[in-house]
Amino acid sequence: MQINFVRATKIWFSFTWRSMLLGFAFALVLFPLNIFVVLFSFFASPGEFLNLVTNPFGMMMFISSLTGASAASVLTAALLIKILLLWLVNIFAVIAIQALAMRWTLKARWSDFKLVAVPAIEVVPENPLI
Repeated sequence: MQINFVRATKIWFSFTWRSMLLGFAFALVLFPLNIFVVLFSFFASPGEFLNLVTNPFGMMMFISSLTGASAASVLTAALLIKILLLWLVNIFAVIAIQALAMRWTLKARWSDFKLVAVPAIEVVPENPLI
């Protein structure tokens, strides 16, 4: 069976919406985690963060402390390491999501065809040179 343009479009669309659906479900979990890690990395303790939120002038004082020479001291090596680890988690999650979406797509059936993953045929030469 030949894969024509219409069938290829069906396969692509099936894979795309499945990976987007799984990606949105994952984003609901990981996005708050990313925000939590980045926000709490700026502060020495959670109490300092709560003081900032409850104090009406706390946010203004925090923003003013980020200007000038002290802005470089806020982004420490610990924050960069946490961001790098989150980035790695995100990359591995995207790979896992796309693998699950492809597996789900291969199990799908359309009205006029079905995808089947078959193992590669091993070609054995007639006169092997040893």
